[in-house]
Amino acid sequence: SIDRMLANCRAEAACQQANPNLAADLAAILKRLDQAPAKTTVRPQTGSPVPVTISRGDFLYAIRGMLYNPGAQNEVPPMITHAAATGDLSAFAQRYWARAVSMTRSISYGMHLSVLCPEDVNVLTDSQVKAETGTTRIGSYIVDEYRNACALWPKATVPRVLRTPVTARLPVVLVSGKYDPVTPPEFGDRIAKSLPLARTIVVSASGHGSAAGCPRAAALYVLAEGMFDGMPEVCK
Repeated sequence: SIDRMLANCRAEAACQQANPNLAADLAAILKRLDQAPAKTTVRPQTGSPVPVTISRGDFLYAIRGMLYNPGAQNEVPPMITHAAATGDLSAFAQRYWARAVSMTRSISYGMHLSVLCPEDVNVLTDSQVKAETGTTRIGSYIVDEYRNACALWPKATVPRVLRTPVTARLPVVLVSGKYDPVTPPEFGDRIAKSLPLARTIVVSASGHGSAAGCPRAAALYVLAEGMFDGMPEVCK
């Protein structure tokens, strides 16, 4: 997702002009955070700013959270440019905190762990984690966080058939956001391999939950009618 964001900025004249050294600025921030976490502040809804520290993983997780949202590919570059120029990472700490508050209010973490731990986290091997995260900017940060949580959560097992690809000769619309950091377009392509009638849609300026955007009418049509004939055009 970050690579796509950087490429988007290079390709857009206004973004490139405003953020001429975006990739280098990002690398400089990461190098600084590799040396030591940065001291910054978070401003709660009431009261004075609260001192916090932000690590490399925290910083990248904040960007990851922003890339869930439509338009983030244009919002994040100036934040990186400003942070590299001033050394101030408070905007990223603020986004990290705000998203954490929002998630706490909107999902059940107990249910979240009850699904994710047995279906994903607990079946990972160290070699798999290393292979999949070793060349990424964020490394094993997210896996490590989940492993710590799952170690404290009740253990459950799921049948192996859960990982068998679903196959069906039915009209299926697979919608992905170009910048989605959690279910990227590659996931849709992988699922489509076992669904011979599937159509994939990649929304060019979107992140997570893209079916609620411009493909909404097409997705609802296929759900209601069970066919592609007559499906509305999809803006991308």
